[in-house]
This record gives sequence, C-alpha cells and structure tokens, in this order.
Amino acid sequence: MVALAALAGLGMVVMVSVGVVMRYFLNSPLNFTEEVVGLLLSASLFLMLPYLTLHDKHVQITLLTQHPSEKVRWSLRILKQLVTLAFFAWMLYETIPWLKFAMKLSLKTEISRLPLLPWMAILPISFFLTGIASLLCLWKIRRSSHDSTSSG
Repeated sequence: MVALAALAGLGMVVMVSVGVVMRYFLNSPLNFTEEVVGLLLSASLFLMLPYLTLHDKHVQITLLTQHPSEKVRWSLRILKQLVTLAFFAWMLYETIPWLKFAMKLSLKTEISRLPLLPWMAILPISFFLTGIASLLCLWKIRRSSHDSTSSG
C-alpha cells in the first residue's frame, strides 16, 4: 500500500506538470487534471494510514508523549490506540453503505468519467487495515509492558 501511495504521489506530480506544460506552452489545458489529482491525493493519504499507524509515525505532541513518567506514557499509548481503533471502526461502519451506494449507481467522475468505485473502495480497505494496525499496536504495547514487568 505504501508503494501504491508513492505511485499516487508520483501521478500527482506528473499530472500537474503535464497540465502546466499544456496550459502555458500549448495553450490547451487538460480539463480533468484537478479531478484526477484530487483522487490521487486522497488515494495516497488513505493508502498510507495503515503504515503510519502500525509504525507509530503520526504527529505527536512530544510534551505529552515523552516527558511524563513511564506509566503515564504507557497509559497515553493505550488511550491513543483505543481512540484510533474506535475512530476507524466507526469510519469503516459509515463507509460501507456509502460504497454500496456507489456500486449500485455505478458512479463516475464528472469530467473524466472515471469509475469512482475503485477510488471509493480505498477508504473502507484503509480503515479496516488501520484498525488491524491499531490492534497490533495495542498487542505490542501489552507485550512490551509484560516483558518489562517480567524482566524487572
């Protein structure tokens, strides 16, 4: 998924570059550039979420995460993963009917007429995998806490 996110980012750069060249040098802009770049941007963001969650690469407030005692940091890590898990479970629950609706109507983008289903399917897949990543993080936190108490 990380490779797909990187390809989506590369696709955005290519689309914008081609759009600029077409507009300024050939006086013939691509009318679908913004639409496709928007789809690629959302794809790259949502494809990256499970990786970022699994490897704990999200933005953190270091004042809260590094300075308190070990017990408080442990509690904050648990709380962070529980909030993450609840949020992405809720988002997964909300996106399933939305995806079914898109399948039923065979939705397409306005300008380029691209089918929206593959782009929309990224969200529930990402939310599901991010939830799994959050569960794995909870398991790692529990395991590391268990290891530290048994060795100390």
